Amino acid sequence: MRPIFYLFQFPWCVVPLYTLQVPTNRDTTEKITSKRRFFTCIHTAETDKFVSTNKHKYMKRLLLLLVVLTTLQSTYAQKKSYILVHGAWHGAWCWKKVVPLLQKNGHRAIALDLPGHGDDKAIAGNITLADYVKKVVDSSNEISGPVILVGHSMAGVVIAQAAEELGPEKVEKLVFLDAFMPRTGESVFMLAGKAESIGDQKPILIPNLLMSADNKTSSIKVDAVQQLFYHDCSSADIDYAKKHVGQQPIICLATPVSVTDARYGAIPKTYILCT
Repeated sequence: MRPIFYLFQFPWCVVPLYTLQVPTNRDTTEKITSKRRFFTCIHTAETDKFVSTNKHKYMKRLLLLLVVLTTLQSTYAQKKSYILVHGAWHGAWCWKKVVPLLQKNGHRAIALDLPGHGDDKAIAGNITLADYVKKVVDSSNEISGPVILVGHSMAGVVIAQAAEELGPEKVEKLVFLDAFMPRTGESVFMLAGKAESIGDQKPILIPNLLMSADNKTSSIKVDAVQQLFYHDCSSADIDYAKKHVGQQPIICLATPVSVTDARYGAIPKTYILCT
């Protein structure tokens, strides 16, 4: 008797189905049962063929296995890794309702505290745009596979520069959530100035800023938080935000990005406009 091993191969795994003991004496009629009980077959000297006694049952099991493995592979392939980057004066805390929604759908979601924001204890007045970008780049490289960078407001500039450094081989997509989408040489201040020149409303941000003594950082007047950022949110959300908004390094808003068409320009982009 000599063993014959049968394998069924999928794109990402190899599944052994059964092992048969084939008679070496072809004049002998013998009942052969697979070790894994997938089916039993008869070898006859007269017909010299294998006749499956449980062929239909075996085929059903094989089809079911194929469907399950294909579904698992498809589901696995659809999982995404999102890195959520907050805007000015904010922190990772502003994504607290978004992260669970992404995780519920099987995705990985990481909300960052940029240096000097939220729980990050760096001195805000010493932080630069390069520090912001480094945090996003380092966090992205800690994740195996491609990432989707999501930037809100000021963070559009941050993810743009981070994407330039990471390149299209690492960044699957950029999502600008009501964010500044810069071209090379543009900063947050420059883009904000363009936006104000187009609109017919009076500026409301500058009058509600509180500058630090050294003019390196700014904060938002508490009474203006709702009007500026949370005008259509619940009272609970507004109170939560008022307790968490913090200092914003000014230099980060004034520093222009340096991006290229070959890297930043090659990455797919989605813009979400909140109205």
